[in-house]
Amino acid sequence: MGKARVWKKAIGRLILIIAIFLFNFKKSLSQTTNSYTTNGTYTWTCPAGVTSVNVQCWGASGAGGGVTSNGTTSNPYGGGGGAGGAYSSKNSISVTPGNNYTVTVAKGGNGGTGNGASGGNSWFSSTGIILATGGAGGQSNNGSPGTGSTTGCIGTTVYKGGDGIGGNGTYSGGIYYYGGGGGGAG
Repeated sequence: MGKARVWKKAIGRLILIIAIFLFNFKKSLSQTTNSYTTNGTYTWTCPAGVTSVNVQCWGASGAGGGVTSNGTTSNPYGGGGGAGGAYSSKNSISVTPGNNYTVTVAKGGNGGTGNGASGGNSWFSSTGIILATGGAGGQSNNGSPGTGSTTGCIGTTVYKGGDGIGGNGTYSGGIYYYGGGGGGAG
C-alpha cells in the first residue's frame, strides 16, 4: 500500500508540472494586437519580452473634387472621386523592449470647391520602416478621378487603393448624379 501511495503522489506531481509547463508555454506564445484607428500620432512602448512586431498600415483616402457651378441639365458638373489609400504590411520588424515607437495614422484629404486634396500617409516607427501612402484627390468640375497607387509605399506586401470615379455627372428625374470615391486597399 505504501508503494501505491508514493506512485499516486509522483503521478500527481508530474501532472502538476505538465500543467504548469503547458500554461507557461501557451502564455509565451500569446500575441497582443494594438489598433490605432483615429488619425493622429501615437507613441507605442514595446512590452517586455517582445523583440519583433508585425505591422499593417492603410493610407487615408483622397478627397473628391468640388464644383463651382452645377453646369446644365445636359452637362452637369461634378467633382472626380478621390482614390482610396494604399495598404502596406511588414512582418518581423525588430523592436527593443522598453523603447518608444511612433505610430502615425493618416488623415483623409480635405474637400472644397476646387480639386480634392490627397490623403495622408500612415507609418510605424519612421517613414523608412513601413509606409502606406494616401490616395490622390479628385479634380473639380467634371474632373478626373483620383487614382490609387503604391508609389512611395514601403512594405513586404503593398496594395493600391481603389480609383475614384470621374466627375462628369448625369441628370435624371430631377436628380444630379456624380462620381464616387475609391475604396480603401487591403
